[in-house]
Amino acid sequence: MTLKIPMSAETLDRIVRESTEKNYSSWEMLERFLAAPADARTQAAITARIRRAKFPTQATLESFDWTFNAKTIPQRPFLELATGEFIGRRDNVTFVGKSGLGKSHLIEGVGRSCCAVGYRVLSTKSAELIEDLNKAQAIKALSQRVRKYRSYDLLIIDEFGFEKLERKDIPDALSLLYKVIDSRNGRGSTAVV
Repeated sequence: MTLKIPMSAETLDRIVRESTEKNYSSWEMLERFLAAPADARTQAAITARIRRAKFPTQATLESFDWTFNAKTIPQRPFLELATGEFIGRRDNVTFVGKSGLGKSHLIEGVGRSCCAVGYRVLSTKSAELIEDLNKAQAIKALSQRVRKYRSYDLLIIDEFGFEKLERKDIPDALSLLYKVIDSRNGRGSTAVV
């Protein structure tokens, strides 16, 4: 019987060698044999969720300089957000502060961590969101586009409030943003930076 478990010869050799060296029982060896492809599938799923989230950089919580502004930006609340529990409760998050403090870095780090624990995340800038919604409205596809944004477990809207220029070009920009945020109420978490 063929199990069709994807595994390289090197991985199989490593598992057998470790099992022999450490005198694993048959059950322990089987557990390691089955865990390798499961871990690979899990990692592939995380990588796919992170790719689909469209993060603008490679920022993580681990790469954030916590000493930069330790009095103003304590690490603990962000590590709590990184567990994704707030998404399970459908709570929303707002980061407010002066430019250059690291808000975008922190929310991306939180978003990446949430992808790793299984949540579907989308990161966008306010201007990009407004532009996308405006285009959808022009082709009478706004409701479908709003449903798309509603479908994510966490929607990150960065540079919120910077859309002054977009409001000049798109008079109903605030109404379009409201449609997305309102549609997500009670259905998913929204992080506004």
